[in-house]
Amino acid sequence: MSFANSLSISTVFILMIFTGCASDYPVPDRSLGVSWDLAQHRARTLSDIRYELTLSIPERTDEPVLGEETIRFERTEDGGDLVIDFMPSGEQVTGVRVSGAPVMYGVKNEHIIVPEAALKTGANEVGISFTAGNSSLNRNDEFLYTLFVPDRARFAIPCFDQPNLKARVSLTLQTPSSWKAVANGPLVEHAQSEFTATYRFGETKPISTYLIAFAAGVFQTETAIRSGRSMTMYHRETDADKVAQNREAVFNLHETALNWLESYTNIPY
Repeated sequence: MSFANSLSISTVFILMIFTGCASDYPVPDRSLGVSWDLAQHRARTLSDIRYELTLSIPERTDEPVLGEETIRFERTEDGGDLVIDFMPSGEQVTGVRVSGAPVMYGVKNEHIIVPEAALKTGANEVGISFTAGNSSLNRNDEFLYTLFVPDRARFAIPCFDQPNLKARVSLTLQTPSSWKAVANGPLVEHAQSEFTATYRFGETKPISTYLIAFAAGVFQTETAIRSGRSMTMYHRETDADKVAQNREAVFNLHETALNWLESYTNIPY
């Protein structure tokens, strides 16, 4: 028997196994984008979501941003296959792991699909190696910044890109050594070497994916204290006189905005 025939028979056998183990639960919608049915299904079957994300950002914009991500979540018994949103092509997904072990997966209609058989009821951990999409990273010479509103987180990173699935986010950015970085979470570690800088940001409170935000690049900084808070402004203005003329007004405006929001929402910042 030829190798090709053996492979075909093995493939059919594997497909029969998967067919024979099919779940009695409804299959999550896998149509293009994030449908209402998929969003409702995930909101019902997934909870306590955490993203741990590491992005390696090169200096040249024609080189890819490489990513490693761990998604932790609780899953109900009727969760079915796990459908993760990721708009870039399947070629940009280079590996998927469950609890550290490589698993078979599919990529279709802007989704990474992890089979139900690889998952369990309760706590799960899915790791993904990928190349980030550029369109919502706003990459420029010497800097980049995210803008994930309204549904563009999935254009850059694998995620559950619906606002009612809030998650805690931990982010690590590896950048050229001359770059600075800022993100949602507090900076907890900064390591510097000759060619690279690493910024590790602490875990956020639960936020929607469209609120995940970071910027990195060749920035100048200005820091001031307002209402007992330390505020840092990142900028690329080369005219020192313009910075000096506008510095206080910028910090005052941000202080006013934060104070108003605290008063309006009755939530401390």
